[in-house]
Amino acid sequence: AERGKLTWPATYFQYLGLFWLSIISFYLIGRFVVGLTFKNIKVESPFLHLFINIATGITVATTFFSLFITAGKTINLLTIYVVILFLWTLKKSSFSFTKNAATHFPILELLIYGTAIYSLFALEIIRRNDWSSVLQPAHLIDWGLYSVDVQTMLLAGQENTYNVHNFLDAAYHGMTPYHYFELWIGGVWSKILPHLLPMYLFSLVVYPILCLLALIAGWMWLDEVKSSTRRNRFLVFLCLFSAGWFFLSSR
Repeated sequence: AERGKLTWPATYFQYLGLFWLSIISFYLIGRFVVGLTFKNIKVESPFLHLFINIATGITVATTFFSLFITAGKTINLLTIYVVILFLWTLKKSSFSFTKNAATHFPILELLIYGTAIYSLFALEIIRRNDWSSVLQPAHLIDWGLYSVDVQTMLLAGQENTYNVHNFLDAAYHGMTPYHYFELWIGGVWSKILPHLLPMYLFSLVVYPILCLLALIAGWMWLDEVKSSTRRNRFLVFLCLFSAGWFFLSSR
């Protein structure tokens, strides 16, 4: 435990850097794909612009990665149908949000809120003074199971939840329904940086990324229904944690 107490600050900043590297990487991938596919689209809302590019980057990266790992046997093939539906919808609508859109992109706020979200997830581990204790709370056991599933998918190339059973008998091979989207996000970094623990990737990178994306979506919604002020953006941030999950569910 003493070793955990001494090294957690370094681990905190290591994964904080990976969190922001992920956001930037997915944004750039999405920016390239969107710019290549929709050259004439004008997006006036900075939050819509950010949401579209990050979401596109994550979807494209995880889709191609899962197709490669599973030799095409992945639920992400359905992404093709989603893209077709999106393109069809695009012809009937516009992405010009002008009514209450922010006049500039609040990059400093994004950095502050993004780091705050990351820190709240990290708090689940830090407040126990030992990074190895993350699986002790019962409500975090699933994160450990997801980590095993990711490692198994990468090694066996099978998109299912039978984890280690895939290595015992071919009868366990094949696809099963599950929420693989965030698993493949963690899988990308597990493949690129195999020395990192999948458990930490989920708790400190994957879920903070999705939470930040939800925050940006909330800010985007403000552009439509209400003025996008600092106060209102802060209220959206509070709504993400209004249930007190981080503070009340632990023992």
